[in-house]
Amino acid sequence: MPLKEKLLLAFFIWLGVYPSVLFMTWLVGKVGMDPPLPIKVLITTMVTVPTIEFLFLKRAKKITAAVEKKLGIDGDLREEG
Repeated sequence: MPLKEKLLLAFFIWLGVYPSVLFMTWLVGKVGMDPPLPIKVLITTMVTVPTIEFLFLKRAKKITAAVEKKLGIDGDLREEG
């Protein structure tokens, strides 16, 4: 995978990860839980990582492929045909 493609994909994944982690951290505090930081991080990542993996990663790859096509970058994520 070319570096440009890796950077684009990492950026689009981050766009999904940051709001998810922020929301989950807010939700843990809103529910009235105030665990120590390592436990709070454990709880939020237990929910966020699978969510990103199963719901957002495929979309991030599609978005990256669309951006590559628009920019004329020949990356591995573009489908031929």
